[in-house]
Order: sequence, then structure tokens, then C-alpha cells
Amino acid sequence: MDTSAVDAFFADSKSLRGPPPEWQQSSRPAEYEATWTIEGSIGDVAGALRFKCPKAYRSAPSVSVVVQGGLLVYRLDLDAPGIRHNNLPDAHRYGLPPFVDGPHIHGWEDNRSWVAANRFGELPYRRPLPPQVRRLPQALLWLGDAINLKIGHDQRGFDVPAQSELPLQVKNNGL
Repeated sequence: MDTSAVDAFFADSKSLRGPPPEWQQSSRPAEYEATWTIEGSIGDVAGALRFKCPKAYRSAPSVSVVVQGGLLVYRLDLDAPGIRHNNLPDAHRYGLPPFVDGPHIHGWEDNRSWVAANRFGELPYRRPLPPQVRRLPQALLWLGDAINLKIGHDQRGFDVPAQSELPLQVKNNGL
């Protein structure tokens, strides 16, 4: 896949297929994951949203947008305030700050040139999220607007796993 195909993916009207996904144990013991299929305008599978949620800090999920072949093209991280990530030294050329603190995105528009010159799989440039986007349901709606993704009324409200759904050792936190 090349960058023009990813540009076409973002330009196309898309929707989420079916009801919200179920959270599953990830291949990494310390996190949960869920995947939600993205359907293109003609009903084809265009990509997916891949959700990850750390067990120890459920308020910090991330959402990756992947296209055919599992290529990462966008990511939203709901990191806690105080978690600082540096941008590459030339970030100012894209109107980006030298670092972000807390919730942020790795947008295609900010990373397209880097991916074209290097490779898919990494999105090194970050942009802060608006201050009102702090929880997964808000972030999902914001992401939908950002990437031309329709989210149906029955698909809204998807959130991190409820505390009651977590295994006993996580709920008790080892106590």
C-alpha cells in the first residue's frame, strides 16, 4: 500500500460495522484489546479500529486506525496529564509543539511525509487533543469527525471495560 491509497481511505466516507466490540484479553498480559471493523462506502472492509486498554490504568486507552494489511495510519492516545512525549526536532515545520503532555493524536496529515520517506508502522509526530476530549466515548466521536467515519447512534458510548468485567486479581489490585 502506498500513501495515495491511505489518502483515499481517509477521503472515503466510512462507517463502523455492527455493534460495539467485546473487550478481550490481549496477547500482552497487562492489557485488554478490542477490534471494530471499518466499512467503506461500498460495503467493503476498509480497515479497523484497534483499541488497547492497560489493566492498571483503564483511563488511558488508545485507538489505532489500521488499513488493509494491518498498516497503522492514525492513533489516538488518551494518556494521563503529566505523561510527556517528545516530537521529532523538526516538528515545528508542521506547526507541532516540541512535546505533548497527556491526550494526543498521531495524525496521518502530520505523519504522511515521514511515512512516505521512511516506512509504515511508525507515526512519530504528535498533536495534543482538545481539552474536552478525555474519555473514550468522547474520543471515538472526535476521531469519527477527524477521519470521515460515521458512528451510528447505537454505536456510541463504547467505553473501556467496566470494573465488574475485570478478572478478580485486577479488581483487587493484588490486595
